[in-house]
Amino acid sequence: MRLLFLSGTKGVYILGNGEIKNYTSEYINYNNIYDAVYWNDHLILGTAAGLARLDGERIIPFQVSDFDDLAFSLLVDKNDQLWIGTFNGVFKWDGQALEQFSVAQGLIGNEINRNALIQDKEGSIWIVINSE
Repeated sequence: MRLLFLSGTKGVYILGNGEIKNYTSEYINYNNIYDAVYWNDHLILGTAAGLARLDGERIIPFQVSDFDDLAFSLLVDKNDQLWIGTFNGVFKWDGQALEQFSVAQGLIGNEINRNALIQDKEGSIWIVINSE
């Protein structure tokens, strides 16, 4: 069994085989991690610099079509789509197309809180929004 421990500014810590190992990036803002999910056989990280993934011994940038924002919250839904919560609303990526949901599409605010995306058993996505 592997347990994942996240750190605010020091990368990601993973417990495996009785040892805790720290994985970091050469890019400082990728070490500031807000959330993590397993998606398509990768550990995807939401960071202060955007999306990243664990690649062997280090954290590297993870590119998503036209996405360039920090990532506070992550969710993989029942349809295997990646949801990304940001300062600019929520993005949904199916591996090919990126779709944005923001105030312009009906959200009450654009700032998505950390760890604030949840899918219920009926398949609805719930979003915690910081709205003033």
